[in-house]
Amino acid sequence: LGALNAQWIEPDQLFLEAMERLQPTGWTGWASLVLVVTILVPLAEELLFRGILQESAQSSLGPKGAAIVVGLIFAAVHFEPWYLLPLSVIGVVLGLARLATGSVIATATVHGSYNLGALLISEIGSTEAEGAAGPFGTGILALAALAGIYAIWFSLRKLRPADGSLPADPFDEDLEVG
Repeated sequence: LGALNAQWIEPDQLFLEAMERLQPTGWTGWASLVLVVTILVPLAEELLFRGILQESAQSSLGPKGAAIVVGLIFAAVHFEPWYLLPLSVIGVVLGLARLATGSVIATATVHGSYNLGALLISEIGSTEAEGAAGPFGTGILALAALAGIYAIWFSLRKLRPADGSLPADPFDEDLEVG
């Protein structure tokens, strides 16, 4: 989705140059980046978006409406118009995952996995000159992404909230909040 979105709206050159300058060097730089991108940022964002905003919005928008609206706000506040489509999709999926599981930790785990996948894809893509991400490599990454989405969906369908935390069917249209 990111590649498709970037065909419609090209990333700003200043952003690309800034990202290039932020590329880590050495194993400590990469370890720090992975820690921040896969644990710290997802946990902070999920506490804010799914833990506070979505929970607050449910009283006026309903559970599904809050998940969708907060998911779109999540995409918008990243200020990356060339990546708006995939961020909107992941934002809404995370919102629905919060409803399904009742857990911000679960959504932070999915979010961190998504970020790790995006980091790996961008790193493989940056080595295209060395032949690592030609059409075959891109196809393999697309299949891996689809398998990951299926695994997440399958896992979320198996998870159930703890007794008393959410109703058995959080997607029920007649759900009362509060």
